[in-house]
Amino acid sequence: MQDKAELLRQAKRQVALRRQKAVTRAEEAARQAMESVPGLAQAEDEIKRLGFEAAKLAAGGQGKEVWGPALEKVRDARKKRDALLAAHGWSAAQLEPAYTCPLCRDTGVYQGKVCRCVLAQCRALRRQEICEASALSLSSFESLE
Repeated sequence: MQDKAELLRQAKRQVALRRQKAVTRAEEAARQAMESVPGLAQAEDEIKRLGFEAAKLAAGGQGKEVWGPALEKVRDARKKRDALLAAHGWSAAQLEPAYTCPLCRDTGVYQGKVCRCVLAQCRALRRQEICEASALSLSSFESLE
């Protein structure tokens, strides 16, 4: 049987693998959307440009009256992008990673502690170990007298 530390490492690896798969699926969907939706690349570039402008204004130390309108422009650009995607049969959610755990987003850490999804994975791994080592899994019809 594995010790607690090894179980925790294995559970963290599995959660990290889930995260990587979610990110990879989202990147693939984004690539497909870029290829099939004309104007999507320009819409994404516009969102990035406006976002950088808003971030520069916010970092300037000025009040919300200065950077608030810039943020509103970013929201409007996202709405236009979402409408463009919808017109071609896509949704913005399809381009975002679908994480298994909404708390830690499959990072394994929530509020500075090990997330409960990792602990649940540890318990599942321990149950699997116990089931594999049980007498029923070691028995077969051939060994019965």
